[in-house]
Amino acid sequence: MSGPETAPPGDLTGGEHASSPFSLAVSLGVCLLSVVLIYDTWLELNDFNQQAFRVPLGLLVIVALISFAQAVTDFLKLRRSPPSGHALKAGVRVMGFLGLSIAYVLLIPLTGYVPTGVVLSVCAALLAGQTKPLTVVIGALIVPVAIYLAFGLLFSIWLPMGQMFEGS
Repeated sequence: MSGPETAPPGDLTGGEHASSPFSLAVSLGVCLLSVVLIYDTWLELNDFNQQAFRVPLGLLVIVALISFAQAVTDFLKLRRSPPSGHALKAGVRVMGFLGLSIAYVLLIPLTGYVPTGVVLSVCAALLAGQTKPLTVVIGALIVPVAIYLAFGLLFSIWLPMGQMFEGS
């Protein structure tokens, strides 16, 4: 009996030889993250002219190229055999979390830790499927404020306030 391998019910990868939106999302996410880190490292190289950053920069380029190649392979496999609804939702969630993570890193210098953490917490809870608005709002407000205060008061490490709020 030959035919496509089927994955167990809880497996989001689609089987051993199949591709899925989940693996495509992870490949694209790693590629995007590598590109962001390459850009950041390149800026540091130009600002400080330090030789120590050249090895990680080369490694980041290799990781970006490999993950891009994997994303292209996954995309081509997905075009041949479309995914199930459950696997598609998992891929969308992974891409959502990766997008949130990148937005978080880019927004912290501008808006600061607490406002960015609140928005990220709300979006992450909604992406994770949380449906109780009161739980989302309370968690989104309490967790970033508590982490900010814990780091500041217990460890004397004050997390960024952001350019928008430093002049106030």
